[in-house]
Amino acid sequence: MYASPVLTLLALHAALSGAVAPALADEPETTILVSSLQPRNPEATGLASLVENFLAQELERHPGFAVLRVEDTPAFQDYPARTYMEGCPPGEVAGCTQIIGERGDAQFAVTGTVRALVGGTKIQIEILDIRSGRSLIRFESELESGADEAFAEGVAKVLVAAIDGEIGKEHDIRNDGEDAPEPMDDAAVREQLAQLQREMGSVTAVITRSDHAIERPTYTLEDLAKKMEGEGTKPWERLDMKPAEYLRYKNSGLELFQWRERAIGRQGQLLVRPTVGFASGPYAGTYYGRRAYDVVSGSLDVVDVYAAQAVQTGSGGYFSADVAYGLTPVIDVGATVGVTTGTWTIDIAQETVGQPASPPQPQSTGQTTLVVGPRITATLFPVLPIRPSFGGSVLVMRGRTTMDPESTPEGIVFEPAVLVAGEAFIGGEARISKRVDVFVRVPVQVRLAGQVLSTFRDGIAEEVDATAPASAGVVSAGVTAGLQIRLFGARPKDSSRFDDMDEPEE
Repeated sequence: MYASPVLTLLALHAALSGAVAPALADEPETTILVSSLQPRNPEATGLASLVENFLAQELERHPGFAVLRVEDTPAFQDYPARTYMEGCPPGEVAGCTQIIGERGDAQFAVTGTVRALVGGTKIQIEILDIRSGRSLIRFESELESGADEAFAEGVAKVLVAAIDGEIGKEHDIRNDGEDAPEPMDDAAVREQLAQLQREMGSVTAVITRSDHAIERPTYTLEDLAKKMEGEGTKPWERLDMKPAEYLRYKNSGLELFQWRERAIGRQGQLLVRPTVGFASGPYAGTYYGRRAYDVVSGSLDVVDVYAAQAVQTGSGGYFSADVAYGLTPVIDVGATVGVTTGTWTIDIAQETVGQPASPPQPQSTGQTTLVVGPRITATLFPVLPIRPSFGGSVLVMRGRTTMDPESTPEGIVFEPAVLVAGEAFIGGEARISKRVDVFVRVPVQVRLAGQVLSTFRDGIAEEVDATAPASAGVVSAGVTAGLQIRLFGARPKDSSRFDDMDEPEE
């Protein structure tokens, strides 16, 4: 035979009243959330509510405890906290309680499950340390006839011991500092639990030190499907969302106004992106010139001239600024303008026919390449703090300006090289504030058009070396990083119809 639930509650009431001593009367109050007890079968629904209310009433009598109820915690913007607990997935009541406890700034929480049996009740109680996100103590019992009073005394002892920091905690968070009690080792904890079980006498009870991290509940497609099967207005319809969007919102951990604000992404925003990086591509160049003289009638005549200008592969720094406009939450279009640094080599020599040629002495100097062009960027999952991105550009690159004619063989100069390249990039960005992100990209460029080598040859003899310098390859790459500054932007959807569900003001 099992004891009735009513007798159990009466006995628990009496035991708690006598067992909980006012040990903390002169200490700061500890905030304890008495959370919902989850019914394990339909017959236990009413009993779970009775047990919750009873525990709250009795703990309120303890001078060291400030009891917090679920409905006293801040509401979610689309439903009250009590509705959230009622919809908690089976088996995840501890995770749901952890979330409610954090919102209510509780230090500890009491929760559990209740199952109605034939003629009796099976109750499982769990004590949670909200600040550390860990479960401290878990115990369960099937109440047999005559064991109500012993069970109630045991429940009182376990609750008070766990909340006072005597079991399963490193130390009491309400007594931090030099006066904090020493942590109990595992042997001492086992002995404490065994003593509690002995004091419970004939009650069939299993008391364990759970000491594990609390897993937060995840809203799944199965949960969503169950809500879709129900009648009436669906929760995503009330929020003007699609079911898939509602699923992502539920699992984001964000408040509704934060979700709506972030879900807008970059739509309607003006984006400014100062960027620095490293590039390897057509950012170097060489001017190659050779001239040959011959002694004719006592004078020097030019008999052979060769000149070449080549765009070459080089490495250097990259500095740019992008300005873009957000067309949608994930896509923006704009333009980029920047410069890359590189090396410019001047290799000019002359020789006289019939005489040994002097070794060339190339000279190097710095050069910059101007890079401009339109750009489109797609950044996925705008709500997430870290987001993948990709995009593309069509870039126009202009290299070094024209050489000084007086320094070249016979004044031969070439126009600056202008190249057109297609660019694709992948990367990601991370939010560091409401208006500022950081991003990293890896661009790859393919040359589409433009002349990388220009040559000139003129002479009555082939006296000089006319080997053209190597020119740049077709593919180039680099890595860039920078800040993304967001200005203006679209406004979130109107949430005024949810004002009655807003969080209360402090």
